Amino acid sequence: KLKNHFNLFVFSILFFNHIAPFPWKMVQMVRNQRLGDTIENKDYAELINYILENTGKDDIILIDPGLEHELLNFERLTKRSTLVTYKYISTTKKGISEWYRRLQFKGRVFNNAALNKEYPFRFIITKEKSRLMLEKYGHPIFEKNYTVYENTKQ
Repeated sequence: KLKNHFNLFVFSILFFNHIAPFPWKMVQMVRNQRLGDTIENKDYAELINYILENTGKDDIILIDPGLEHELLNFERLTKRSTLVTYKYISTTKKGISEWYRRLQFKGRVFNNAALNKEYPFRFIITKEKSRLMLEKYGHPIFEKNYTVYENTKQ
């Protein structure tokens, strides 16, 4: 009987010695992986990685309304606020009113209308460079398939 307990003890030590590092190795793999590496669209992955590495968690990012359908999971992936997305509407009266106000503000930003400081935003993402954005926000800080401008006049 003692021999069976000893064999079980030795087996347990060998088994846990082999298996114990496995969860820690998985954690290390996940921590060392850049989020954009899991996205199939390489241009989108580069944008996500750039935003994660060069913006703060409290920065508000405006996405061109024409790009919203491509970047629907942007906010979830980056943990950065996009102020408003047309597709995600609130269900309360107050929420719908705020959603509409934010859509109007975003429309003014992308149509070069005069802005009040109602919603301070830090970055703008568009598909390509435009003269309007160059005049208002200067040269892009990221320019691949997507273009990112920084609003330094908050």
